[in-house]
Amino acid sequence: MVKERELCSCGRLCAKNYTNKKTGKQYYRKKCYRCLQKDKTLTIKDWELSGYIKKDYCEKCSFKSIFPEQITVIKNKGLLSNYKSVCLNCNVVIENNGWVTGDLTPDF
Repeated sequence: MVKERELCSCGRLCAKNYTNKKTGKQYYRKKCYRCLQKDKTLTIKDWELSGYIKKDYCEKCSFKSIFPEQITVIKNKGLLSNYKSVCLNCNVVIENNGWVTGDLTPDF
């Protein structure tokens, strides 16, 4: 006796999970593909929740990025603003040494 494919709560046919290679029996999920995609929760980063807007340049070395993946947002407790946009190279330096400001002096 072959088990019929069940319906999702939305009325569509449930998504196929896998087929047993030995017996040829098909197994189905409890929801359709669209409902499974809807149930995936999108993770919102804490810096997005706080209202911080990621910049397209590095705040440490002023590198201007072409692609948004070249800049990451870090949380820095020692500065006035907690979040900083930094390039991937500076991110490694900051992880090892912390955010160190240079010994620059004004030239006026």
